[in-house]
Amino acid sequence: MGSLASSTAVPTAASRAVNLLKLIESAWTKIARRRLFSCLLIVGLCLVLRLALLRVDPKPEPRIHDEFAYIFGAETFAEGRLATPTHPMWRFFETYHINMQPTYVSKYPPAQSTFLALGIRLFGHPWYGVLISVALMCGCICWMLQGWMPPKYALLGGLIAVLVFGATHYWMDSYWGGAVAAMGGALVFGSLPRLARRGKASAAYVAAAGIGILANSRPFEGLVIVVLTFAALLWWTRSRFSVWFRPAVVLPAALILLATLTAMGYYNLRSAGSPTRLAYSLNQQRYSAAPIFWIMPRYESQHGEYRDASMRVFWESMDVAFYNQVRHNPTILIFRLYKRIRELGGDGAGLTLLFLFACALPLVGTPWVRLALGVLVLFFSAILLNRYIYPHYLAPAVGTIFVVSLAGLRLLRCVRLGQHDTGRVLVASVIALAGILFFFDTVLTLRDRTLIKNPTAIDFRREVIAKLGNEPGMQLVLVHYADNHDVADEIVYNTPDIDKQKIVWAFDFGPEADRPLFEYYRGRKVWMVQPDGPHPTLEPYS
Repeated sequence: MGSLASSTAVPTAASRAVNLLKLIESAWTKIARRRLFSCLLIVGLCLVLRLALLRVDPKPEPRIHDEFAYIFGAETFAEGRLATPTHPMWRFFETYHINMQPTYVSKYPPAQSTFLALGIRLFGHPWYGVLISVALMCGCICWMLQGWMPPKYALLGGLIAVLVFGATHYWMDSYWGGAVAAMGGALVFGSLPRLARRGKASAAYVAAAGIGILANSRPFEGLVIVVLTFAALLWWTRSRFSVWFRPAVVLPAALILLATLTAMGYYNLRSAGSPTRLAYSLNQQRYSAAPIFWIMPRYESQHGEYRDASMRVFWESMDVAFYNQVRHNPTILIFRLYKRIRELGGDGAGLTLLFLFACALPLVGTPWVRLALGVLVLFFSAILLNRYIYPHYLAPAVGTIFVVSLAGLRLLRCVRLGQHDTGRVLVASVIALAGILFFFDTVLTLRDRTLIKNPTAIDFRREVIAKLGNEPGMQLVLVHYADNHDVADEIVYNTPDIDKQKIVWAFDFGPEADRPLFEYYRGRKVWMVQPDGPHPTLEPYS
């Protein structure tokens, strides 16, 4: 009798669990059908999650050259300017990824800095712009998925996006971007099914906005995803172009793109002196000794004027080494791409995204899944033209990855074993696993950040700022690097209004060469910083 009771109790417990899952799925579906509310819910969830972690995971400090350049661009925009006139003492302030001539401006496209500037103007710190961009990206991924699949899966995709990117991912905890370009890519790829099926005019407007974001965040990768998406649209509607190729759809979108192009031309004029010239191109011409794409021949030796030996090492040794390595062995890029894809997902909820992507491969015969996979394969092939790859280079295709992965989740939902609705349990298990992986990855990441690490020149820079911030009057800090200085540890960064800074950072070129700087900043107390070695020093200049 005891064994019989236990055998009947197990199915009863299982049926109760299944019934509970049915209720949860029903409630989830009702929420998901409210499409705009679902997108806003995902945005709010991302904001609340990261703000709740602020006490244990404070706002990040910039460490990388690129981060300081993006923040510099944000400070310029926050002051109501597109660019700053060249400083008369610019030679002493020359640093990485910031142009000094013809204007004092960040070399990078303005979209990322625009969000950082929003954070500065609204909340007094650029990181809040990062937070806003990541939250909007997750909401845009939810909106994109609503065009490709039933609303309940779109909402699940938005939830997974929050678990992957919304806490300790480096797109959230750094300043050099990713989320803005991913947002643009999601808007473009999410417009594809809406245009192909119903020719919705609103989808064309959204696509035009997405193209504008991509053009001003990651121009090359954005161009690739836009061209591939447009090709997919032509293929999808090859026998019925009239669905979307109508004046009511095309003309307003064209006007948006024309306005974007005009604004970009004006920004280029103010920052680079010509509507058709990019600040990035100017920086490349002045400093770089190797082209961005490894298939191009190396530049002639025409870049001989650098600030100091460390800058020459960065451009003519380290940067060229990347180029030469790939030029001699292009297959190495395939392994780098694999590594960056892994870094993009991380070790938490991103692992479930990778699992779901694999689950979608049996659906390769389904036209829309085959189309999304084709776009991804061609996009990754184009990315291999870069001499090096970072995860944020893949940002425009993040939305496409989610489309394929959520197709895998839909396939799991269809699994049945006999009379049992196994798919519902599998989907619940995957979402639960994503939550568990998110929890452990977040805890371990935060623990690793508290471990004591070897101090760097950037850390010493913060110590100097803290000490001199309490000194009376205005300060001038001269920086002298050792011969073995780590080129990744640049510490000379200034704001757009250099002369108004309490602490001005400049390079030391020797007493005679520094004399014009002393004359210009007469009245400031001068300090000498030597940041290299086990015992960096800050001393009054003599």
